[in-house]
Amino acid sequence: PMALNDSETQTLRANLEKKLGSTVDLSLEVQPDLLGGLTVQVGSVLYDASIKTQLRKLERHLLAA
Repeated sequence: PMALNDSETQTLRANLEKKLGSTVDLSLEVQPDLLGGLTVQVGSVLYDASIKTQLRKLERHLLAA
């Protein structure tokens, strides 16, 4: 697992601020169990773009077929 570099962090911050319409204070943490991708929590809302979640969705889809 790798942390975001400074450029990636600034891009993430800029995109979140544009989407949310306000200043964003980031707290970054590497979570190896995500396998890749990222999750963003804004208040009580969690946006999950992790590989782990995508694999779970794929597994459910394949098992349902």
